[in-house]
Amino acid sequence: MDYADEQHGGVAEEMPPKIKAEENPWYLLATLYGVPEQSDRELREKNRIAWNRYFAANFNEATRARLIEEKRHPQNELNPFQRHELEEIKEAYLKRCASSPKHYPLPLSNAVIDFSNVQFDQDVSFDEYLFPILVCFLSIAPFRTRFSPVVPLSWRRPF
Repeated sequence: MDYADEQHGGVAEEMPPKIKAEENPWYLLATLYGVPEQSDRELREKNRIAWNRYFAANFNEATRARLIEEKRHPQNELNPFQRHELEEIKEAYLKRCASSPKHYPLPLSNAVIDFSNVQFDQDVSFDEYLFPILVCFLSIAPFRTRFSPVVPLSWRRPF
């Protein structure tokens, strides 16, 4: 009997099957303009800025000002998209989903971000991505996932 069995009275809990990263709408949004190679800083930055501006809509002006003042994030990444820019993001997301086996609607900017059970085919970095809402990274595998969230300190809860 292993540790997991002991925790559930000897009954092993079945884990949900892993899904490919390309089948996770949050991953598709995080890689809106494509999956960058390890050395492709330009594409990595373009994806991050789009992600951050998309989620910046969740911040009020005081929070944005504090993040900028504390030099925790540049101002250009904290400016929410204007309506016409958001339409461009929706179009880019539809193009990004074209490589996916299913159509996934653009995730809402105020929904729980869920990367649970995602099977990554390569190392993934979410360095400097804004995660203003609860985010789940449960049971991801097998590659390394780098995650350095930038959120207001008051939103972090001790574990």
